[in-house]
Amino acid sequence: MNSNTTGSGNTASGFEALLYNTTGSANTAHGSQALEANSTGSGNTAVGSESLNSNTSGNNNTASGVAALELNTTGSANTASGVEALGNNTVGYYNTANGYTALYLNTNGVQNTANGYAALYSNASGSENTADGIAALYSNTTGANNVALGGEALKLNTSGSANTAVGLQTLYNNNGDENTALGATALFSSTTGYNNTAVGKDALYASLSGYQNTAAGHGALRNNTTGTRNTALGDQALYASTNGNHNTVLGFQALSSSLTGDFNIGLGEGAGSSLTAGSYNIEIGTTGAANDNNTMRIGDPTVHTNTYISGIYNANPPGGVPVYINAFGQLGTSGTAVTNNQSGVTLTGTFSGDGEGLTLLNATNLWGTVADFHLSGNVGLRSGGNSFTGNQTLLSGFMGLGTSSPHSQLEVSGTSGIQERVTDTTSGNSLVFQAGSGNNMKVTGWNYFSNSAVPLYLSVDGANTILNSAGGRVGIGTSNPQSTLHVAGTVTAGTFIGNGAGLTNLPSASSGWQLGGNSGTTAGPNFVGTTDNQALELHVNGARGLRLEPNGSAPNVIGGASVNFVASGTLGAVIAGGGDDGFGPAGNTNYGHGSFIGGGVFNRIDANNYESFIGGGHGNTTSNSTWYATIGGGWQNQIQSGPWYSTIGGGWQNQIRSGGNHATTIAGGYQNIASFDGTVAGGVQNSATNYYATAGGGVGNVAGGERSTVAGGSGNQALNLFATIAGGENGSISGNDGTIGGGSGNSVLNSYGVVAGGHGNSAVFQEATVGGGGGNYAGGTAATVAGGDGNQIITQFSSQPDYSVIGGGSANSVSAPYATIGGGLQNVASAQNATVPGGYGNSAQGLNSFAAGVSATASDSGSFVMACGNPASSWGNNTFTVRCSGGARFYSINSGTGGVVLNGGGGSWSSLSDKNVKTNCVPVDAKAILEKVVSLPVATWSYKAQDPSIRHVGPMAQDFYASFNVGEDDTHITTIDEEGVALAAIQGLNQKLEEKQATIHEQENQITDLKERLERLEQLINAKNGGGN
Repeated sequence: MNSNTTGSGNTASGFEALLYNTTGSANTAHGSQALEANSTGSGNTAVGSESLNSNTSGNNNTASGVAALELNTTGSANTASGVEALGNNTVGYYNTANGYTALYLNTNGVQNTANGYAALYSNASGSENTADGIAALYSNTTGANNVALGGEALKLNTSGSANTAVGLQTLYNNNGDENTALGATALFSSTTGYNNTAVGKDALYASLSGYQNTAAGHGALRNNTTGTRNTALGDQALYASTNGNHNTVLGFQALSSSLTGDFNIGLGEGAGSSLTAGSYNIEIGTTGAANDNNTMRIGDPTVHTNTYISGIYNANPPGGVPVYINAFGQLGTSGTAVTNNQSGVTLTGTFSGDGEGLTLLNATNLWGTVADFHLSGNVGLRSGGNSFTGNQTLLSGFMGLGTSSPHSQLEVSGTSGIQERVTDTTSGNSLVFQAGSGNNMKVTGWNYFSNSAVPLYLSVDGANTILNSAGGRVGIGTSNPQSTLHVAGTVTAGTFIGNGAGLTNLPSASSGWQLGGNSGTTAGPNFVGTTDNQALELHVNGARGLRLEPNGSAPNVIGGASVNFVASGTLGAVIAGGGDDGFGPAGNTNYGHGSFIGGGVFNRIDANNYESFIGGGHGNTTSNSTWYATIGGGWQNQIQSGPWYSTIGGGWQNQIRSGGNHATTIAGGYQNIASFDGTVAGGVQNSATNYYATAGGGVGNVAGGERSTVAGGSGNQALNLFATIAGGENGSISGNDGTIGGGSGNSVLNSYGVVAGGHGNSAVFQEATVGGGGGNYAGGTAATVAGGDGNQIITQFSSQPDYSVIGGGSANSVSAPYATIGGGLQNVASAQNATVPGGYGNSAQGLNSFAAGVSATASDSGSFVMACGNPASSWGNNTFTVRCSGGARFYSINSGTGGVVLNGGGGSWSSLSDKNVKTNCVPVDAKAILEKVVSLPVATWSYKAQDPSIRHVGPMAQDFYASFNVGEDDTHITTIDEEGVALAAIQGLNQKLEEKQATIHEQENQITDLKERLERLEQLINAKNGGGN
């Protein structure tokens, strides 16, 4: 503190500590060149060599560790623990960095939190970021409001903001905004995409600029690059999609081959997996076709005759709350606010609240005892029957005594004589002025009418004792002071305090060193000291207070009690003070060259130490060969032999153990342990005992794996390489690269596992993920449980790939690989590729099966079952079963005007045939249709996919299409076209019959006429012949 002028309350221990401070106050610097450049900054604490070295005017910073906050100049309220933590910060404020080089390059970023080796290393001006884990948010420079939990999470992010990444290398390349990634390498490639959500390993892995996508499950939307607004739930769902948009899928490998298709919906295992570029399709339990567009497919198309649909069960749950739609179009439950529009309301009992909203009150009607009143404006207070007790406050109003128009909060007015009198009938003070929180009281003489200051007199028996003139001068015994303080008479003082500067007419000083100091001396020729090789001591009250011991180059300085000791042969050692704490001599010992002990008792710097530092405290020790070590203070802290550049900021019984090379840090706390270049920021009984491990604080946390991180909480254990626990309690990671975001009793038991939070969750096998909730168990390789309660994924063999997904809900169970449960309650997927989208009590037991609704059971391979109330079961492999007692509709157009209906209780489809939905109506030539039907080949045949014994009869679709040119293509015959052709043919046949009947009738008339003519001819012949005889 060589340059200090008016700074106060500062503490400096160590070579050039606070060297240039001038006016800064309440600073603490322990260590060589700590806070060296500080001039006006206040409230800073620096522990460790070169910590806060460049700070000039920054305030309220805390730095623990070698070069921590080294370049900070004006930044304030920063906290750095660890070697070079926040090392380049200049003007940033409210930052917290725990760990070696955490937030190292930050210059003006604010409100950032970094826990772990190189976390937020490159951040320059980004603000309000949180990084937990080695190299998390490593490259961030200007991004803000990001959260990264896990090794290298958001590592290459520079300017992206409001992102959340949980797990190893999640959002690794990101520069987009408002993305959420949960699970190892989720959204790994994202650069400028935004509003994406990825849950599970490799989910949205390749996404570059896509936005507003949601992916849950291993590899879901993995290859998406620029596609937007897609939703994929299930392992490898929408896996191949690159730039498809607005797709929604649920199930293992649903729409997995779709590359560029838009607005597709896939439901079930492999749903739509044959689609590559088609759009506007709905695929339920079927693979679809490569180029489908505007098509809905349900079930396996080769066995569509096995489709079964029935029943729906309706019930109103008891105890429900009615829901209404009011006149304003608002939907909600009924409720009425309590209002009172009446006057003359009497409130009895106790009225509580601040009275906000009470209006039109008249103070003259307030009766009884009022503990506190707040009145605005000029109001009358009743003089009888009222008692005001407690603290009375007038807000925004004036009170007048002796006047009806006060000009301030309290105005006392009179016309003659003594206008104000304060009388105390008991002994003590008559008038007391009491200051508020500011501890200042001002009494002013003021002429209200002239609006100017007047002298203030204090008078006893009419004599002016003290006068404060308008010019700010005070006179004692005079009414005309000529200086700031003018005393007319003798001044008697027992003690004079000050340095005597400005005092005149003093006796002349004699030669020699005077008690009051000397003038005209020359440094060097004039000195206090010895000229032989002997120590110099200064004594106070007969006891040694300071001892300067000579040696070859740099004297040792020993202050404090005489029991303080610097070993013989030591160079440049300092003991600033201490050695007795009121319980008797308790000396400090210094064996280290250039080492410093600031004070305290029983502190010790052992031999073979260079430039080590102990600021003070009790029983602190730097052991042999701990060069450049720092202990700021505290009680019984120890740095064992070996770890150079290590730092203990303070606290109680903290220990840096042997092992590693250097730069191990404990900022403070109680019984914390660190070794191998680890960092413990504080707390109680925390440990960081492997290379570059970090424990941010809390109680009983263990960072035992190399580069592992425990940010805080209680009883957490990160026991393997790159393991990260952000907080919570009793979390445990035994696999490398695992991540726990928080919560209680969560565990990660294998590599790359993630538990984001909740309680009692377990990620058991490699790459397993649990998003949150309670009691969830991800017991398969790359399995994902997004949340909920009591959900379990349990596979038979741990080495077998699983990739199963449970989206949420409660008590759901998956026990086979590639199975998916979207949510709901007590659903089961127990076969490979089985899917349950949600609902209650559904069970997908068959290979590639699907069960949805309530109490649906798909026990056969490839079966699809939907139940709408009553239980429904599959009835064979590759069958489609729907039980809906109210009927079913299938729409083939967005407007809902096309499709078929199966009515409740009915047994056949009703096709839409309303003339209002038809156009281009053209009459047909019924006889021409009949002729085409007559010539149409009709055969019996079998489907290739069916048993040859099953025979059908009918035309071929190609012949039908060639003959009538109706329908969508030449490979299908729709029933409505087939029925229409049959009706037209019947009409044509009827026309031919009618024509034939007319011909027959005409021939019958001709025959009748011929018969009549023949009869007449016969008669004529007979008559002629008879007449001739």
